[in-house]
Amino acid sequence: MNQNQLCWIKIDEKWEKGEIINKKDDNLVINIGDNNIEVKIFSDEILFRNTDKEDNCNNLIELIHLNEPSILNNICLRYKEDNIYTFNGNILIAINPFKKLDIYHDKNIKNYAINNFQNLLPHPFYIGKQSLENIKTGQNQTILVSGESGAGKTQTTKYLMNYITNISNKSIDNLENKILASNPILEAFGNAKTIRNDNSSRFGKFIKLLFKDNTLCGAEINTYLLEKIRITKLSNNERNFHIFYMLINGFTKEKKRKYHLDNILDYNYLKRSNIISRNDGVNDDEMFKELEESFNTLNFNEDEIDNIYKIVSAILQLGNVEKLDNILNNSYLINYCDLMGFPINNIINIFQYRYIEVNGETIEISNKQEDFIVIRDTLSQLIYCLLFEYLVKKINSSIKSESENFIGILDIFGFEVFKNNGFEQLCINYTNEKLQSIFNKFIFQLEQEEYIKEQIEWKDISYPDNLNIIKLFENKKGGLFGLLQEQCILKSGNDKGLYSLLVKNLDNKPNLFVNSRDKAYQRFTIEHYAGKVEYTVDNFIHKNRNKIETRFQDLINNGSEFIQQFNLDIFNQNDKGHKTKSLIYQFRNSLNDLLKIISSTRQHYIRCIKPNDVNTANNFDKSRVLEQLKYCGVLEAIKIARAGYPIRIKKKKFIDHFYTFMNNSNINLDINNIANFIEKSSEVEKNDYQLGNTKVFLKKHIYDELILRNRLLVNTKAIIIQKNILSWYYKSRWYKIKKLKTLIRLYKKYYIEKNRNATKIVCIYRSYYIRKQYINYKKRIILIQSIFRMNEGKKIFVKITNSIKLQSFIRMYFTKKDYLLLRDKHRYSKIIQRSFHKYKNRQLIFKKIKELLNINNRCALLEKMLEEERVAREQERVAREQERNAKEQERVTMSGQKFASKIKDIDNLGNNLENNFIENGEIILKHQKILDEKNAKIEALLNENNRLKNDRLKNDRLKNDRLENNSNNIINDNNLVNIPLVNSEINDVENETFINYEIANKMEQLYLQLSQAQEQLKNMKKNQIPKNKGFFDVIKGFFK
Repeated sequence: MNQNQLCWIKIDEKWEKGEIINKKDDNLVINIGDNNIEVKIFSDEILFRNTDKEDNCNNLIELIHLNEPSILNNICLRYKEDNIYTFNGNILIAINPFKKLDIYHDKNIKNYAINNFQNLLPHPFYIGKQSLENIKTGQNQTILVSGESGAGKTQTTKYLMNYITNISNKSIDNLENKILASNPILEAFGNAKTIRNDNSSRFGKFIKLLFKDNTLCGAEINTYLLEKIRITKLSNNERNFHIFYMLINGFTKEKKRKYHLDNILDYNYLKRSNIISRNDGVNDDEMFKELEESFNTLNFNEDEIDNIYKIVSAILQLGNVEKLDNILNNSYLINYCDLMGFPINNIINIFQYRYIEVNGETIEISNKQEDFIVIRDTLSQLIYCLLFEYLVKKINSSIKSESENFIGILDIFGFEVFKNNGFEQLCINYTNEKLQSIFNKFIFQLEQEEYIKEQIEWKDISYPDNLNIIKLFENKKGGLFGLLQEQCILKSGNDKGLYSLLVKNLDNKPNLFVNSRDKAYQRFTIEHYAGKVEYTVDNFIHKNRNKIETRFQDLINNGSEFIQQFNLDIFNQNDKGHKTKSLIYQFRNSLNDLLKIISSTRQHYIRCIKPNDVNTANNFDKSRVLEQLKYCGVLEAIKIARAGYPIRIKKKKFIDHFYTFMNNSNINLDINNIANFIEKSSEVEKNDYQLGNTKVFLKKHIYDELILRNRLLVNTKAIIIQKNILSWYYKSRWYKIKKLKTLIRLYKKYYIEKNRNATKIVCIYRSYYIRKQYINYKKRIILIQSIFRMNEGKKIFVKITNSIKLQSFIRMYFTKKDYLLLRDKHRYSKIIQRSFHKYKNRQLIFKKIKELLNINNRCALLEKMLEEERVAREQERVAREQERNAKEQERVTMSGQKFASKIKDIDNLGNNLENNFIENGEIILKHQKILDEKNAKIEALLNENNRLKNDRLKNDRLKNDRLENNSNNIINDNNLVNIPLVNSEINDVENETFINYEIANKMEQLYLQLSQAQEQLKNMKKNQIPKNKGFFDVIKGFFK
């Protein structure tokens, strides 16, 4: 030890930092803070120390000075920087931070998935990545997560599952969510708050993530040793299973009434402890929501969920049935039977009586109060265990599938030491002893056996062996389990008998201690690998017998349909003897099966460490951490990993792996040249590598150097290959591009010409379209004008016709009046007048009929001529339309100058049409003037006729009115003669007595003039403007 050497010195069982400042004879002067002390040179309490920078490394075997305080200091420094994970060789040490760290998010998962191992920090994701890489070789993997209660095993298991399910290819949709959804369900029904941990797993589980063709295809969960005693016997400062509190805090008032639930402190199974909430920041109502989501994810239907809640609520109801007195009217028992579907008489019979057989005769014995309590609690534990088993099977049915390989994750209760340790703690600590034995074999014994097998130089290192403790439990003669089984077989066996046998068999058991003071309390002490634990023999025989009342089977079979499907295999062991029924026997069998599976797989270890006993963040208790490092074998594992060869590769595989490197070094690819290759490729010392019979053993730094140099060489060669390939690729691509250029030019020329022609066509089409629009607008304007003028003419015509009718009625009135006056004056000539009138009127009417017939013939001839004219004009219009379309087509194809000249011609034509319209308008006005003159003459005649008609006598007025009406009907009858009506008129006229020749002459003239006017009006109506005919054509046709 030199001056100014950094060191560790042990003071009062604690390691302190120091520095050697002087040497006096056989003593050293060491500075600790501001104090100097003297110690002996060869004291075991002084060890070399690294600098803080050297101590803060990712892997403990990289420490220069590898000793107990340096290891502890390294972990402590990393813990303060929130680096809670550290490697110990291949073992991951995980310190529970008791706070949330941002190192488990999806981005970090992806980071570990895509990067190489040498670029990654210690993390559970690192172990997950190793497992996924190794399973590709076809070998099953097991990750063993161990540590004390509260060290973070359950949370670490969750991180592992999250990484593996996220990274693995999945053959089933939503498989990842289903696997992860199993955690909230198992935690709710299998975890509880203990003194050391707010979320302590009260059962062990081995999760198999199943793979087929390197693809995650499912999962399987196996559970061990559910702490059912917690349901009925709750220690102070602890809670029962989470599910009880989750239902009460998570249910609404309506659901609480449905399941007969009240407050937490209203139930005996919950109020035995004054703790009703968790201190880790997790709320029961939030956990309840997560639980229901998990049920839905794993395809639990509503009836199943409802029945699960009923069973949990029923257990609380049964715990409140405290006495046998008046049990039939106990409301809690009634609620229990209602929820479970049990017949109340059956369960009362079980509580009140028990039956024993004596000489083949069954005797009924009434149960005492204490017997009733035992039966009640046993039934509650049984129902809860069956429910837990059902949940595990239901989860497995949703996520399990056929597989080829698996990655197993073991999350089992850690080593437990309580104030009162009973049968459950004995089983848990025995399990940890067995797992520690496997760990010892994996780390130490297999190391030495491997070196011996390969015949390489090896210096033996002793390692802790807990075989004596395991023998203490398992020896057939005098072993703890053997003595327990012996007492359980005896009908009179009890806890006192078991304790007596333990005391008698203390010889040759160095790990078992019984003090004289312990005998009064039936206590004994076992020195486990993790320390001494004091056990109390309390109900060991009863718990191990696992005796179930046979009537429970009938009770369950008579329950609800949901309860009847529970697995009742436990009742089918009555014919197999006491040994096979015992809990220890069943537990050892399941544990041995588990250990066989683990031993046959590639193992990965994660050691979880609890930094303090108060569960607070940023609190590192060095003595507690060091104690756990010793108990879990980490210190000894560091020594073996540092002294040995952590890297071992088969020789053929070594040559295959470094094929390029060896070939580049001009070394023949032969097994005998491996040593030459290693010495030539790196600076090695004597013990940096060794060659075994079949394997190459390397120190980690030599292997890393070879890997680095091999990778650099491969990368260099790869660059050359890539360069040549890229050169060939781009040359061939250049030739293809060159060919394409010619084609592109041709296509470009073709498309330019095509676009030019398209532009011309578009221009022509647009000009044609605009011209067509102009013509249409012009036609519509002209049509609107003509219709407007026509409407104005119609209004004037209607006004004239109305005035004519009015005038005709007035004239008729005065004519009748004059006629009556004349008739009264010439009364004596009435007979002569009548006769003459009869004769004259007959001849006038015949003449009138002939004229009307002639008029009708002329009208028919006129209509025929008009029809021929219309057909001729229609043909002329079609011809003009065809000529117009031809000219329009010719006009579209004309050049710009011709097009402009045509437009000018069209404008001139439009002006001519407008001039023609004006000239034709003047003609229309002239004809209108002629019509007005004719109407004036007709009006004068009508006035005269009315004046004559009014002169008739009053008694002939009706006959004259009828005659006039008939005359009007003849005028309005479209020039068609009604012969019967004319004959009736002639007869009426012949019957007249007085004939007024003057009136007759005037009437004849009036009828003729009216007929002509009617004919003209009729022709005007016929020649109204058609929809598809020009206005000027109609006017010309009318006047023609």
